[in-house]
Amino acid sequence: ESKAALVKTQKVSLGVETESGTYSGSVRGRYETNMAFQVGGRIISRNVQLGDRVNPGDVLMVIDAKDAVQKSNQGDAQVAAARAQLNLAQTNLNRYRELYNQQAVAASVLDQYQTTYDSALASYENAVAQAAQGHNALGYTNLVSEAGGVISSISAESGQVVAAGQSITAMTLQKELEGRWLCSPYEICSESEYEELKSSNEYYFLYLSKENGIIFINLDKGGKKDDPDNKAKPFDVVRIPVAAELADGFADARFVGYALDVVQNFAEDAMTSDKVGYNGLKSYNSKNLGGRRVVLDEQAAWEALENGDANTLAGIVIAPLSIDFDSYCYKMLISTDTHELFYFKKEKYSTPADKQFTDKERNSINKRNGNIL
Repeated sequence: ESKAALVKTQKVSLGVETESGTYSGSVRGRYETNMAFQVGGRIISRNVQLGDRVNPGDVLMVIDAKDAVQKSNQGDAQVAAARAQLNLAQTNLNRYRELYNQQAVAASVLDQYQTTYDSALASYENAVAQAAQGHNALGYTNLVSEAGGVISSISAESGQVVAAGQSITAMTLQKELEGRWLCSPYEICSESEYEELKSSNEYYFLYLSKENGIIFINLDKGGKKDDPDNKAKPFDVVRIPVAAELADGFADARFVGYALDVVQNFAEDAMTSDKVGYNGLKSYNSKNLGGRRVVLDEQAAWEALENGDANTLAGIVIAPLSIDFDSYCYKMLISTDTHELFYFKKEKYSTPADKQFTDKERNSINKRNGNIL
């Protein structure tokens, strides 16, 4: 049974609010990933418990491989039989093609053997495909975690027979959240729980959204839009881009953790500064860079960020994989050791050259006491 959300009182002054107020709330994640075996069978091992933290590649459960092994062996046998029939059909076709060339048999006879060969070839290719599926099934007897997270529910036990595709565990993709979110207590919730809780101004919600080929991290405050008390209405606290979007998720998830740090820093700054709350991430564009090194080369910037170089700012650009009429890219300067944001700009993305920091931006960096390498 999951525990009730812890509550932390927070002073906030955000968006168009003009007065500071004290609000209670906790951060809740929105999304879970349901996991299931790709083949059916009897579970012989369960390696995780509710609340366990797992890493990519961890084996969560194992089902009995006997049926999968038997199916794989049957597939191999069918391939062997189909290959024998194909070889025989090839031999007969070659023989009758030679007889036809010698005008010893009619064309209709040759056509029959050609048809027999074509059928044998199709049967062989089908047998090979079926055998490949059987071999793949051997690798599906382990339920493997594809990402880091925490097991938030388990619906199967050892000895239970499960069907292929049956949801077994729900793993919250919160590895970065667990290691980084320090500004308030939080609890993971499902999509249905979010729908129930989103009208409550007791909670802030941290979630992912997608727009024009970009994935964002969002921090919103819950509430009712028609609440007569403006302080109780919902509002968007901050949104920051983290990656280009692929059909199945992130094109590159390296920035997620750093973005969470930026979100936390912004939330804390907005509690004490109306200017930060009103202007959003752009409020950092006038901060003095303090003589820090500024790395704008893409590869070098990522290396500096991942290495945590001291006294350094990395120029990070998030852009969609393809360019459309409504495409935008997002340029940022982030400190590589503390992950503070020093620059944020949303810019029209029409050509790959738009991802580069312009001469105007470089001049601004110099004026703000930055040292571009």
